[in-house]
Amino acid sequence: MASLKLQYLLSFGINGCIVPFLPLYLRQLQLTDTQVSDVMALSGIAVLLSPVIVTLIADIHLDGRRIVAFLLAAVAACLFAIPTLAGFSAVLLGFLVLNIVLVPIYPLQDGIYLAAQEHQRSLGQTAIGYHKIRVWGTIGFLVPGLLLYVLVGRQHDVTVVLYIAAFFGLLAAANALLLKPFPRAEPLVERKLPTAEAFRVLFGRKMLFFCIASFLLQMASASYYTFYPIYLSDKVGLPRHWTGMIMNIGVLLEIGSMLAFGRLLKYFGPRRFLLLGCILMATRMALLALFPTAVIAIGIQLFHGMMVLLLQVAPIVLIDRLATNRFRDSLQGLYVMVVIGGGRIIGNLILGPIAHHG
Repeated sequence: MASLKLQYLLSFGINGCIVPFLPLYLRQLQLTDTQVSDVMALSGIAVLLSPVIVTLIADIHLDGRRIVAFLLAAVAACLFAIPTLAGFSAVLLGFLVLNIVLVPIYPLQDGIYLAAQEHQRSLGQTAIGYHKIRVWGTIGFLVPGLLLYVLVGRQHDVTVVLYIAAFFGLLAAANALLLKPFPRAEPLVERKLPTAEAFRVLFGRKMLFFCIASFLLQMASASYYTFYPIYLSDKVGLPRHWTGMIMNIGVLLEIGSMLAFGRLLKYFGPRRFLLLGCILMATRMALLALFPTAVIAIGIQLFHGMMVLLLQVAPIVLIDRLATNRFRDSLQGLYVMVVIGGGRIIGNLILGPIAHHG
């Protein structure tokens, strides 16, 4: 599992560069609020296309390691190319291509972990909980923070974050080829189409309302990931190079939440755990809206760990309880495509005009 932990660390290092600074990079290109949200929304179209296709390939061909390595190398190439683009349309297209190759990496990595977990169970071993592997992604998100704080602060140019993200992509691509393969327990013959089976499970009676609620939560989260960096700079008046450090306060606290996830889920139960997460997320958004001050803008990072568990960790675990090896990857890819992608696209399309006129 050591190489898998490193894989999460390196691949989430890409997001550690991009997520805090992407809106600021787009602003550096003199894009308006509406154009920024358009880039984020159109980039999200990739979530409707690539995850389900790539995870289907992984389910059929069984080995997602080489696919992950190829996609990570393509991510690095896109990140090196984007700073050479000029004009809104070219930038829009560049980030669309970037997301087409970036988005499927994470459900594929989750599928590799879940296959490893199933293999451990088949040998009678105690499986390592998802949150204990995913926490290395949180650590990876933190890693670029200090470096980018120094570089962006000195150069006053956000472009450097794309090059650092590309470096993490190349390292993650090399590590993906070193991941240990785990055999599937089920034969390849007489299998139904994995995506069709995954669709019936995900939108069946047991999961339908969960998916609807998660869709709405993803719409809400779009306001944070798209406009919180701009909020810190334009509304609160903090220097741009502080953005990554402030967001990393929440990510640092997220490590404790991630390690406690198993106990929290067991103590509260799935329904009460999800309800608590919704309440805390709504409180976080309300505080940002009502009190646009530096103290509140930084203080709301106390809620970040629970928001990540609600949006990114609990769904993976709960959905996988209904999966089999026939469609484990496809189930995760379908969830990313429909729920996460659809929610964020619609959320960003709504947010752009609101930010422009508000």
